[in-house]
Amino acid sequence: MMENLKEGKFTMRDMRDQFAQVMSMGSIGQLASMIPGLNSNLITKDKEKESAAKIQRFLTAMDSMTKEELDGIKPLDEKRVLRISRGSGVHPAEIGFLIQQHAQMGKMVKSLGGFANMQAPNAEQVSQ
Repeated sequence: MMENLKEGKFTMRDMRDQFAQVMSMGSIGQLASMIPGLNSNLITKDKEKESAAKIQRFLTAMDSMTKEELDGIKPLDEKRVLRISRGSGVHPAEIGFLIQQHAQMGKMVKSLGGFANMQAPNAEQVSQ
């Protein structure tokens, strides 16, 4: 994943790995309480359960994707979305939302990827 981030790439597999890591860390409320300055009561138990359920549905949908789909080799067209929906039991609209979220996160990673590729100037460049 770090290789992809350095190159400004963000695949569906990267997103799946991030979601799985978040889910393995404990409840979303616990994670929020670990962030300095964030009120631990900000996320109610109902919202926490709803968010965890949504992430779990996303993970289930991504588990129904092929390697090529996860790695961005084959685009997720309508036919593939319907196949993933049937295989995972997740509504096609939610898979569409997942694809939108992936695109947004991909744009953010791409913009940050340029920073990862920047190098500090060496002494020769500074002296010129």
